[in-house]
Amino acid sequence: MVLANRHAREDKALQHHVTKPRLQVAALVGFGSCVACVTILHFVRPDLPPPAHRLSEYANGPYGWLMAMAFVGLSGGLGALGARLWKGPADRSTWIAATAAVVAAAGSLVAGVFRTDTSPLNEAIHSGASTMAVLAVVILATVHTFTRPPGGDSHDPLAVVLAVSGAALVIVSPILHETRWTGLSQRLLWAALLLWLFRAASSISSGGNAHDQVGHRADH
Repeated sequence: MVLANRHAREDKALQHHVTKPRLQVAALVGFGSCVACVTILHFVRPDLPPPAHRLSEYANGPYGWLMAMAFVGLSGGLGALGARLWKGPADRSTWIAATAAVVAAAGSLVAGVFRTDTSPLNEAIHSGASTMAVLAVVILATVHTFTRPPGGDSHDPLAVVLAVSGAALVIVSPILHETRWTGLSQRLLWAALLLWLFRAASSISSGGNAHDQVGHRADH
């Protein structure tokens, strides 16, 4: 009986260990597909100059499906990252970060489903969902970057720069929303957030738990 229980615990631990890299790969693939789709859209929609046009405008027109795929990829990556964080230590900061990732995933998915050119209601839903996703990612980056884990680890300078940049650009974004630089400010915001997400997802594959690695680095 004792031997059977030990084998069961070992099998569960092995399954948990195998799941971690799968979630990491899923997160990286999701974020990568999002970046790829948006990059392609910049070439196939030259009628929308990036500095003056927001990313959501790519959802309208003949290549709207590419923008929808970008949202779906982002949603999948955030969902995988959130699931990976849930498998970390059961402390408050990890719970907040994982919840923020799941909320951001839901917001991104809803934003991809509702286009801005169909009706005022759909445009309002899209705008609200995308705003929710941005704010949730900023919360995720801030909490996980600046919450110091046990063991005396120091903050990762790159993660700090990206998290602070994302938060600052969120504050500036409403000011520039109705200007000719609205597209540029939004792209800079998402560039900072996606770089942080790539950094986070690529930092949780090796040993240790997610909280020890995302946004932190060892002092030795």
